[in-house]
Amino acid sequence: MKTFSAITNPFAVIALFLPLALGANTAHAADPAAMALLKQMQAPDVKNAQLSILVGNWKGRGTVRPSRKFSNMKVKCNLNNSWVLGGKILKQTMRCKSFLMSVQRTTYMGFDKAKGQIVGRSYGNVGPNNASITGNARNGNFDLVMVHRKKNGSGTVQNRLLTSMNSANSMSSVMSKISRRPYDVMRIEYRRTGAKTYL
Repeated sequence: MKTFSAITNPFAVIALFLPLALGANTAHAADPAAMALLKQMQAPDVKNAQLSILVGNWKGRGTVRPSRKFSNMKVKCNLNNSWVLGGKILKQTMRCKSFLMSVQRTTYMGFDKAKGQIVGRSYGNVGPNNASITGNARNGNFDLVMVHRKKNGSGTVQNRLLTSMNSANSMSSVMSKISRRPYDVMRIEYRRTGAKTYL
């Protein structure tokens, strides 16, 4: 995000609320981005046990560094994780605010049993937009890689999102740039708000 989140998710994790065409009733309509991810999965798991522990509302505090040119800035984040499409896709919405920027991200993830890994896509107003996600989770520890095309089309950029559940109600998330000179893009400590809602 990891979950999650982060500028590029985990914590990644994007504002993509697309109205449906032709005046369809959006209250009952499927999310187009979630549907697109589902079509790419060969054997989607339903309410995957690893992803389920993320379900619910979270508040976080930490630091963000959008590029190497910036110093670390304090940031506050709100994170919501919920199942869509009958529990085949986890939808994560993130809103973070620091002194210089406001970050909104929406991330979609699911567990593809055929590939044996988490797959997803992440969208946002800051950092990578429409980034692919692949990775694994075990015992509440998530190791995800986000890849997106450079704006000039000269290659790809990769970020790594490591998220660890410290307890049922707290988790730590670190997103780092993968490069010859890596640095942490975001470090957040999250606390669950409200009752435990994970499955």
